[in-house]
Amino acid sequence: MPIRLLAHWIALAPHTVKILTWSGLRGGISVALALSLREHLPSATADALIVMTYVVVVFSIVVQGLTIKPLFRRYLPAESIIAAAREQPR
Repeated sequence: MPIRLLAHWIALAPHTVKILTWSGLRGGISVALALSLREHLPSATADALIVMTYVVVVFSIVVQGLTIKPLFRRYLPAESIIAAAREQPR
C-alpha cells in the first residue's frame, strides 16, 4: 500500500489506513463502467444497470458519510491526533 510507504517519512496516527479506506471515493469507477456499457447493451438493460449503480453508490455514500464520525471517535481519539501532530517536524 502506498500509504504505508509514507509512514517512513511522516508519523501516522494508529488506524489511519482504516479511516482513509472507509472515507475514500466510492462509485466513480462503477458509474463510469455503467455509462460506458450503455452502447453495448440493449437500452432497457443499460438504463436498469445505470439506475442500480447509482442507487448502490448513493447508498454507499450516505452510509459511509453517516458513520465516518463514529469511526473517527472510535479509532482516532483526540489524544492520538494531538500526539501525532506534535511528532511532525516543522
